[in-house]
Amino acid sequence: MINNNEKYSVTRSLPYGYGIVALRGLGKEPLNAADVMQARLEQPELYDFDFWTVTGIAYKSEVSLIKIILNCELLKTIDEGFEGDCITNFNINELKGQFLNGHNFECFASLTKKEILAHQGWLALAGEDNSLLEKYVNAALVHYENKYRKETKSLMSFHIPLGGLPFIPSDQLRPVFMCGSNAGPSTGFDIDGYIGVDLHGRFLFRN
Repeated sequence: MINNNEKYSVTRSLPYGYGIVALRGLGKEPLNAADVMQARLEQPELYDFDFWTVTGIAYKSEVSLIKIILNCELLKTIDEGFEGDCITNFNINELKGQFLNGHNFECFASLTKKEILAHQGWLALAGEDNSLLEKYVNAALVHYENKYRKETKSLMSFHIPLGGLPFIPSDQLRPVFMCGSNAGPSTGFDIDGYIGVDLHGRFLFRN
């Protein structure tokens, strides 16, 4: 574990299931997307790291609907021996959250502050807390400009397959991956909603 000697700590890079189980053994729980936003506001150096979260994005098969689950129990209880890159054995209608139509908001492209604050996906990740999202965007812009010594009018793209997943035969559930700035100026604190749980990443948790 990487201990920041503050309110939050960061794990080493692990596949999703291994990180969940390791923290469970310590009596700790990874943060959801809204909590990561708050943590970055409190400890701005955390803007530099990428983080797995326990926020899930569920994709409805053969249509353009997604559901964002802020605190996803299926992700919190995943096993370290989980095989595959996503969860498919679940009922999307039983997951807490509202369906969003992927055709109704921007996917992939970097967004202006105004676009982020009106973005259905980003609002859902912030727990529908407009004030939190606005503070997060403002701080992200400042951190970006200080780190790269240049201004930017857009950042924080929302990476999901454009228009949902009309081509998959079954529903899928994947964790939200929140990008930091260490990967370079092209990332801009994006989220990736289609990364596989078999890939490595860090978790953020409260001390």
